[in-house]
Amino acid sequence: MLTIDNPESLADLPFHDTGKYSEFVVELRSALENLEGADVTSLLDGRAGQRCLELVSRQTIRELGSHFTSSALAEQVVRELPIESWDLHRAFDPACGAGDLLLPIARRLSVRNTMSETLRFWNSRLAGCDLSGEFIEAARLRLVLLAASRGVTVDDNPSNLASLLTNVAVGDGLSILTEYGNSSVILMNPPYGKISGAKSKWRSGSATAAALFVERAVMLGGANTYIAAILPEVLRTGTSYARWRSFVSNYAVTTRCKSVGLFSNHADVDVFVCHYHRREVLVKNRPESEILYAKTVGDQFDVSVGTVVPHRHAQEGPRYAYLHAKNAKPRKEIRRISESRQFMGRTFEPPVVLIRRTSRPGDRNRAIATLVLGHRRVAVENHLIVAQPRDGSVETCRFLMRILDSSETDAYLDEIIRCRHLTTLSVCSIPFSQTPA
Repeated sequence: MLTIDNPESLADLPFHDTGKYSEFVVELRSALENLEGADVTSLLDGRAGQRCLELVSRQTIRELGSHFTSSALAEQVVRELPIESWDLHRAFDPACGAGDLLLPIARRLSVRNTMSETLRFWNSRLAGCDLSGEFIEAARLRLVLLAASRGVTVDDNPSNLASLLTNVAVGDGLSILTEYGNSSVILMNPPYGKISGAKSKWRSGSATAAALFVERAVMLGGANTYIAAILPEVLRTGTSYARWRSFVSNYAVTTRCKSVGLFSNHADVDVFVCHYHRREVLVKNRPESEILYAKTVGDQFDVSVGTVVPHRHAQEGPRYAYLHAKNAKPRKEIRRISESRQFMGRTFEPPVVLIRRTSRPGDRNRAIATLVLGHRRVAVENHLIVAQPRDGSVETCRFLMRILDSSETDAYLDEIIRCRHLTTLSVCSIPFSQTPA
């Protein structure tokens, strides 16, 4: 049975509205009572997520950051794990929802002569939890339905059979203690909603629940545990999660990391799939590993975010020429700047390259830049990234402008960052493969 320590750690997320999902539970029970007339394929794939969209308010889904995994993506996550016989492993999903990631594992488990015997065996190999009782009941019934679809003899009513799956239970995946260490495989599509006041080894304050779930898995998982997760792109590329990435690398080796793109037509968030292998021996804390090239933009430029936050910073102090996303002309060199403002903070001395932070995957260009020339220091808005050449050369800036305007840079950024904005880390990592004459 699952052991719960502190059931309040997901209290900030609004699970109050998920009771309406019980209508889908009724559909599942009806299907099990009339297997011949049931659309089993739909109930085991897209129907679970579609009914969530129909029954649970969009606001609740958005605040939870809870998205149902399609069978194709769930199958991909499970298929890519290096497991030969799932009968020899125990898998745990700490945010299982309606069981989307447990189903492809159950398809790989062997069956017994009867439904009761099969489900007792599956219960020894599958574990999952979710705060929504309706999601958990749906997960159990879908596992029963999967067993029935594999031709296993039904020897009891659906409710009694579902109750055999005791290790798929209501619980808070951030408060469970023992199940992480008892499982050889941990897989998850955790909530992406923000938890305020989160306490962790790498951050205090607001953080996405997904980061906290992975933190829990790498800390509590046993040596050599396999961990697979579907995560929001901000964790892979966001500057604010650099310490999280470094923390995770102390506990686990990343064996596979692949951008998936937009999660679904109903979820406007880009995601990636990451596989980790828990280390046998933890390593000492170290700086975040970065993609290494012979030369990168970060080798040639100091890269930072513009320092003016217009609605926060008062108009006081010295007056400077002022650049923002609307007056920094795309792909141009500018000397005359018509706007100015007073500012007490950090300013920048030309030449500098300004890069728009807003950048959508698939756009042409991903890195829209402006070269600022002249001798007057400039104040720069925080929606722009500032690249200052370490050699102070205008030609180095012009070479960067050509790099940023290339299709190779577009393709590179599409691969490494699927967020809707560029980060200083992503700009620093852009290949700068040759030095301008």
